[in-house]
This record gives sequence, C-alpha cells and structure tokens, in this order.
Amino acid sequence: MPGDSDVPPLSGIRVLAFTHYAAGPIAAQYLGSLGADVIKIEAPAGDYQRSGIKEPTAAAHTPSPYFLGLNRNQRSLSIDLKMQEAQEVVHDMISQADVILENFRPGVLERMGLASDVLLAEHPGLIYCSIAAHDPAGPNRNKPGQDLIIQALSGIASLGGAADGPPVPAGAYIVDTYTASQAVIGIQAALRHRDQTGLGQWVRVNMMSCALHLVVSEASYALNAREQARRGRNGISHSHQPAPYGIYSTRDGAIALVAHPTSLPDIAAALDLHDQISPLLASMGPGLTGITSPVFWPIG
Repeated sequence: MPGDSDVPPLSGIRVLAFTHYAAGPIAAQYLGSLGADVIKIEAPAGDYQRSGIKEPTAAAHTPSPYFLGLNRNQRSLSIDLKMQEAQEVVHDMISQADVILENFRPGVLERMGLASDVLLAEHPGLIYCSIAAHDPAGPNRNKPGQDLIIQALSGIASLGGAADGPPVPAGAYIVDTYTASQAVIGIQAALRHRDQTGLGQWVRVNMMSCALHLVVSEASYALNAREQARRGRNGISHSHQPAPYGIYSTRDGAIALVAHPTSLPDIAAALDLHDQISPLLASMGPGLTGITSPVFWPIG
C-alpha cells in the first residue's frame, strides 16, 4: 500500500540506557522494538539480574530468562563509571547519542558527572529521560521505590484480595510496565519537538504518578460516592458494579464474568432470571446486584 515502509519509526535513533530493575529496561526494550539502537550500560560485573532467577544447573555465564525478557532489543557495554577513563568513553558515546534513558535513584548519575543539566548544556539536542519512583516535587522525591511498594502506596494493592482480608497486589509488574510506556511516549514527543525546534528536553516520569493514573476511576469513585469504597466479595475492586462482575467457581473451573447490557440477557436466560433482570438493563443499576449476586459464588 502507498506509504508502507519496512523502516522502523525510530530507525537511526541511538539510545544510551543506564537502566536496571524493570521500568528502565522495559522502556529501553520498547524503544528497541521501534527500531532504535539501544546500548545498555552495565557495571563491570554486569546487571545483577543476569544471574538471578534461573535454573540452578544453568552455566554461570548464561543470562537468566528474567534478564532476557526485560532487556531484549539491546546491546550491552560493561564499564566502570567510577573510573575517569570510563567516563570519558561514555561522554564520547553521549556525543553520538540521541537519547539518554536512566532509572537510577536521584543523585546517582549526578555523582558520575552525568547530570541532566550538564549534559543538556553540552548537547542541546539531547533527549534525557529520567524514570523515578516518586514525584520530583514531592516529599518522597529522593526515596527509592519498586513496583510492589508503589502498588501499596498508590492504593493499587488495596483493590485486590478478599473483602475482609489483607490487600493483594497484582501478580505482574503493572506499574513498571505502565511507567515504561509513559516514558516512551514522552521520549517520542521530545524527539518530535526536536524535529521542529532542534532542541532536546529533559523528560521526567515517575512510578507513583503513573500508578495513580491506573486507579483514577477507583479514586474518583472513592472521592465522590456517598458510600465508602471497598473490595467486593469476589476479591476485586469495582464493588459498585452490578453482579456478575468477578471470577467465580464452577464445576468446570473458574469463570470470569462481566455485567454488560449486551451480555446480560444471555446470562439472564441461562439463569432463568430474564423477567427479573430485563427491567433493570437500561440503567445497569444496583438492583441487578440483589438479583444476580446470590446466584454466583466467588472463589475462596
């Protein structure tokens, strides 16, 4: 088709990634998927995740599947940034780079002579992206953070688990992944800005703000509803949703069901509740819960 091209959108863009844990490597992975040439800068011993979470019988030099899953689409360079000679090598690489991506605790790269203000002054067209745990203007700005901790602080963990039990966080790195996607969006916007102005930017993303964005609907409900927000019997949030909404046990195993005007008639017919449910379909109101919830029994 006209306009089709096999050239990736970020082809020709070089990224230096000073990244570890998950959010930074995932963002670098996305940039690599879009065609950027990503070079991951590692400590002399390599990223510690190279040797973590792998089979005990695996050879010492074999990277763990965990590391490979987070760091694909990247080349690596092992270098000791505490050495003057190494810093000179890195500064030479920066002069040929389009993007710096980092997710270290605030102050770490500054102590190595790689502060954003210094590099942007030396290279006006550089895009410098920092991923932090907390809002840079907030009281926790200098504190470290990790996906699980941010899930707890933001309230994400409070949305899972039994109504009378402890919070249960998501089993996947949802905050890391979402933060990484926001970083990539910011980098692409900054690259577009550079196309128009010739100037780079300092792109700042933090996990806490991204986590709060993930719970914007629940937070809005909690702040505006008359009743107190709570977890439902089915161990998930959205307790205000009419049943069925959740994961329920059946003779054939677990089943996920979501109430929706287009699907409820079929569910009602299967449960022989059509006459009771039909008048309430237009509003999807709370009355549905009183009719349908006794039919469903949540797991656990």
